[in-house]
Amino acid sequence: VDHPIESIKKIAKFIRVDVTQSLIERVAAGCKFDNVKKAAEDAIASGGQGDLSHLRRGKVGDWRNHFSNPLRREFEQELSEQLRCVDVKYSIGEGDFWSPSRSISGPGEEVLVRKHKY
Repeated sequence: VDHPIESIKKIAKFIRVDVTQSLIERVAAGCKFDNVKKAAEDAIASGGQGDLSHLRRGKVGDWRNHFSNPLRREFEQELSEQLRCVDVKYSIGEGDFWSPSRSISGPGEEVLVRKHKY
């Protein structure tokens, strides 16, 4: 997330939760990859069950390296359905954005996401 503080404020407003600046900053810090990984490591070291192999530092747009074209279409269809009433846009890397209201995937299309420059 490029702007975590602003994003957290928007989420809090959307779910109608009053938050203080201090709480927003704690949530932002807690969501940083290194802190999430350390918390998972600490939990496992304290006897918790789990596996850290699924944790990786993602990059915007890296999903292209992990989704086949059919999987991309399936994912977009499900995401569009789940977010149909939400006015959002997501960075998909390389300066491109996706939103459910602007999503177009037709039969035989190779690319799941129609790119929009905002």
